[in-house]
Amino acid sequence: ENAELDKKHDEVSSMPGLSGISKRVIRFLLPYLSFLPFLRDETRECLEDKMEFCALRLEFLKERSYTPPFAPAGEVGGNQKTIGDNFNFGRYLTFVYAKKMAHVVEIDVTTWLFFAAATVCYFLLFGALEFSLKGLAWAWVLIGWVFHVLSINFEKYLLGIRDRFLATEYVPNPKFRRLTWHAAVNSQGNLVSCGGTEKEPLKKLGGGLPMWCYIDFDQLDRQRSKLTKTIFGPTPQHRQHALYLFGSDGPEFHLLCLRIMLVFSCVYSAQLIILFVPMMAQDENTSTFSLIVFCVLASVPALAFIFNKKRLIATLVQVGTIGPFVLPQAISDSEREEQTSMTVRVLVLYFKLASMTKQFLADPSTFELPRARTHYTNSLSSEEIAELGRMFRLFFDPDGDGSLTGKEFQSLMDTAGIMLTDIEADELIRSMVKSAESFVEVKDTEDGKVALSTHIFFQWYSDQLGDNDDKKECAQLLFSLFDDDDSGDITVMEFKHQLDKMAMGISQEEANELIQELDLDGNGVLSENEFEELIEHFYPIEFQHRSKG
Repeated sequence: ENAELDKKHDEVSSMPGLSGISKRVIRFLLPYLSFLPFLRDETRECLEDKMEFCALRLEFLKERSYTPPFAPAGEVGGNQKTIGDNFNFGRYLTFVYAKKMAHVVEIDVTTWLFFAAATVCYFLLFGALEFSLKGLAWAWVLIGWVFHVLSINFEKYLLGIRDRFLATEYVPNPKFRRLTWHAAVNSQGNLVSCGGTEKEPLKKLGGGLPMWCYIDFDQLDRQRSKLTKTIFGPTPQHRQHALYLFGSDGPEFHLLCLRIMLVFSCVYSAQLIILFVPMMAQDENTSTFSLIVFCVLASVPALAFIFNKKRLIATLVQVGTIGPFVLPQAISDSEREEQTSMTVRVLVLYFKLASMTKQFLADPSTFELPRARTHYTNSLSSEEIAELGRMFRLFFDPDGDGSLTGKEFQSLMDTAGIMLTDIEADELIRSMVKSAESFVEVKDTEDGKVALSTHIFFQWYSDQLGDNDDKKECAQLLFSLFDDDDSGDITVMEFKHQLDKMAMGISQEEANELIQELDLDGNGVLSENEFEELIEHFYPIEFQHRSKG
């Protein structure tokens, strides 16, 4: 991916056949033109965003201290670690995304005041143009382009902040640096110690520290003008706050900018469609060529407002929820939902294994699993394979030897209320192995029996993709496992007891929280309908929307 980014950068920067002046002009305009909806290199942006997401997650999990030596949590000089290594950063960002978008649509007083002042300026401009609608139409297009340029700079500013949070060894490509940075550098352009008020030297660029660690407060303060200090306040003395224009109020400022941009995009498009385009079309003094030029120029900002928001909003959420702006409640919510999602995934696998076992017991002599048609790596992503491997080790491999034997499978089905003999369990395992042997190497155990390895488990799992199981049937079977007394409800104790039998590793407190979250009528127990909603909501998405192979 780095090589791909290098290649794309070289293709753009070489510009063969152009003069030096032309190249300088193009290089000046390129950062702005590249943000136009029909000129954006979405392939490069996708590559860059994927790489930076992974790098951002790694830094997020380190929980570095804000002062030298910027040690990760759990190491000497670092803070106490509060986030596990398997934390789902994407789920956390999803929670925050929903929270911030709910906040954005609530237009606050500041936004209304901004547009009230803008409306006054609009009518003053109308008067300055001698109340000429045609002149106002062209002025409106110019205002749209001004907002478009401002939105591009806003996006570049957000992307620059995101870059500064990445550890330098994970930065996708230094050629795509977007902002000039305030840091101490030597004559070769390499970062050196931060100097200023800090006495401890920092590692150089290859040392793995994020760029924010290299801020020189004295140099940053000297480079900020009096006007900048008047508008944005004094220079923050917190390194990560210094990345944001309004320091500790940076994320709120970002939301305000986003609200203004969203409202303006609606007003701009409405004015064009309702007033200016029909007026220009009906104006006898406007030629066809002028009308086409007007429509083209007017449509570019409108289209940019529509198509450029996806990446901008995603980046805004990222930079507003990391570093000093981490949201503990969102972390807690995402961890609880991740635990719930994992629990349901394991329960669904129990259901699939139980269904397969019942089919086998119905007629063992003719039972045979269909042979795999493609290797599991063609159906499952590397992230899914890693997650399945963790799930296999936690729930299906009690002795940790990397395989599931017939005896262990027998015990597994016992927790699902299905009794198997040793011979039947071995036959089922052998059938699963046989279906995968075209793509996965099979090894016998020390006693000469076949065991289910992780690779065979992955192959069996991928072969289940596209099977449109009845979720209601799945929920009913699983509900019967939890409802020990056949009362029609699942109590906290019943829920915890069955999860313990399945070695889920959920504490009593977590079981209580899960029941409370799912208990829609608030009676302290889970009804069958509530349990069905749990399965429906967290049912593994790959079983629903992906075909085999």
